[in-house]
Amino acid sequence: MEKHQQKEKIIKDLIALADVFNEELTEMQMEVYAENLSDLEFPILREVLFRVGLRKWKFFPRVAEIFEIYESLVGKEFLENQEADEQWLLVQKEACQGFRNSELSSKSLEIIRRLGGKNKFAYATDKDMTFLEHKFKNLFAESSVFENNVKTFPCVKQTQIEQQLLKTMAL
Repeated sequence: MEKHQQKEKIIKDLIALADVFNEELTEMQMEVYAENLSDLEFPILREVLFRVGLRKWKFFPRVAEIFEIYESLVGKEFLENQEADEQWLLVQKEACQGFRNSELSSKSLEIIRRLGGKNKFAYATDKDMTFLEHKFKNLFAESSVFENNVKTFPCVKQTQIEQQLLKTMAL
């Protein structure tokens, strides 16, 4: 969908949403909202506006509030994939340069180690690099899931003292 068409659809939806909240939007407000929201996937944006948002918002939302819900639906996965893609580009660059001045994250370096080390990447054929890219991005995504679970469930990462306390309490 062309950006101009997308903006027109967004403005129509904003007018409908404003009507629900008994608000009136100026031309300038509609343009600012449409410009800021036009890069989002339209079907998901509609879901945010009319399904999720209507249940959460008490007043007509600011652009930031719309983005918060949008990101909660798709943003985390998108951002993680984007980070994996960026790190993969750095891996390719570093492999061509022999990993001399590494700008890679510690997570990427660990994944490289798990996949056979820097030499495996530095001397890989195009076919090997395609395979390594797939494995790298999968491991990157898996490590992100693990990191999120550790943050969500801190008990996953227990110290020896905590484990001893749990044993003592069980007696």
